[in-house]
This record gives sequence, C-alpha cells and structure tokens, in this order.
Amino acid sequence: MLADIDHERVGRLFRKNAVGERRKSRLVPRSARLDRRTGHVLVNGYGTIQEVLDAYRGKARTQYVIVKIDPSNLLPRRERRRLKVGVG
Repeated sequence: MLADIDHERVGRLFRKNAVGERRKSRLVPRSARLDRRTGHVLVNGYGTIQEVLDAYRGKARTQYVIVKIDPSNLLPRRERRRLKVGVG
C-alpha cells in the first residue's frame, strides 16, 4: 500500500489536541490554510512518514491523517496484444 500524509489533517489534529477541542466550537478560529501550514511544518520536521506516525502514535488518532495513494497511475500502461487466430 502506498500512503501519504495529509498536512491539513495533521495540522487540525495538532490544533484539536493542543486546545482539547472535541466538538465543533469557536474557541479557536478554524482555518484550513493555517491547519495545512502547521501540518506542513510538523511533517517536514521528520524524515519519513513512518517517523511522523511513530512520534504521534498513542497521542492522537494517526490513522486519520493517512491518505492512500492509488498506484495504478504510477505503473506503465500495459499494451493489449491481440491473439492471431490462424488457420492450419
């Protein structure tokens, strides 16, 4: 499985854990752009995705930030060969 980390979700998760926010409240203004920027800073502080997951495992729901990547568009296209049916 190929996976990546969604920076916006990491930032949102960090903000919610830091504030203790469980439900939608307006104590801290929400901004997807700010969450994405915060997540980008946090993720780039580590070398690999596995290091990020290991650092936050147990402190937050890390399965929420993982995004699966479809590998089919990374593979070369397969050519379809037509079978020649010959007589005799």
